Amino acid sequence: ALRVRQTLVFARGERIQKGTTPVQAADGTIFLVRGDESPLTVSFNGQSMSARKSWEGNLIECAHFGDSLYFLTSVGKLYKATFLPPGGVRVDFVRNHAEGEAQEFGMVLSRSINGQKLVYRACDTVSDGITVDDEIEEEVECSLLVSIKNRKLIYAEPGRETSVGDVASNAILVTFTENMGEANLYDTYTVDDAPFVYLLTGVNQMVVVNTDTNQFQSIDLSCGSESVSFYRIVGVHNGVITLKGKSTDENYYFFTADMPENARKSCSVM
Repeated sequence: ALRVRQTLVFARGERIQKGTTPVQAADGTIFLVRGDESPLTVSFNGQSMSARKSWEGNLIECAHFGDSLYFLTSVGKLYKATFLPPGGVRVDFVRNHAEGEAQEFGMVLSRSINGQKLVYRACDTVSDGITVDDEIEEEVECSLLVSIKNRKLIYAEPGRETSVGDVASNAILVTFTENMGEANLYDTYTVDDAPFVYLLTGVNQMVVVNTDTNQFQSIDLSCGSESVSFYRIVGVHNGVITLKGKSTDENYYFFTADMPENARKSCSVM
């Protein structure tokens, strides 16, 4: 059967300062992250507040897990930031970067223990790690491990057509048609209460994968008559997806759209 592509039309919102990475947590809080000496700012229900810099080193990588933002700094320390309404941002030191620990992609980490490669999210412990055996390694040799969802490894790679398939009982490979422009290849987002992985695969396209069923939906991203390049999935919250995009005026903005029903409900079959 021919799979129908959907188009999402976005509305432009507030401007985003250059050099800022916005990340939305599960509770809807948007963390505004900068890599320099700047404070960590959060935006929630139209309010904005900051936590002054209390961490060592510059922030080099971050991702949300649950309601918190986890971030890694240039001196190998892992921290966790949480917004505590009405007005506080709490930053806790989690642990030091372990010896031999590698970044697979974003905040998906790996270590080799007793000759076995274990991969895990920054919010997990190594003992929670998922073993990547030789069979998986061979299957995904040219792919990137972009996410872990419900203890499944999600790999992605460009190809001739978009498809989703199992490479092992605990690993999925997403192949997508390449249409990059200058997009942030493989930018991903997951939500805790639904089986979806949202994968930005070009400046104007996205694939939503249901990791329970391996069904997927290809989605074209538009802003009506305005020409916009989308670079990051900020978040998906209460049925609304927020992206970071660059407009024709060379400035970055938030762009929002209502997600299609079939790409946001956990009971969906897509």
